[in-house]
Amino acid sequence: MRIAPPLPSPELSTDVASRLLAATLGSYVLCFALTAALQLLLPASLRPLLTLLPFLVCAATVFWAFRARNAWRAWALMLVPAALCGAVILLRG
Repeated sequence: MRIAPPLPSPELSTDVASRLLAATLGSYVLCFALTAALQLLLPASLRPLLTLLPFLVCAATVFWAFRARNAWRAWALMLVPAALCGAVILLRG
């Protein structure tokens, strides 16, 4: 008779779910906020350089979401810069 493997702990499932949300929603919010803030700050001649920036930022934040020690750090890396970019948008826009 085979013994079934143990189920993952609820803490592990919550941590993975939080990291997954941070990787998807958090990176989207950060990419949008960063692109919008840089559109306001950069001169018009440099704005075409922003076409690839969201892809690079998104890839880096997805990597960080699963590399961080805990889910709180993953969320902090995405929400703190997004809040700063939001402040720039509110002040400049």
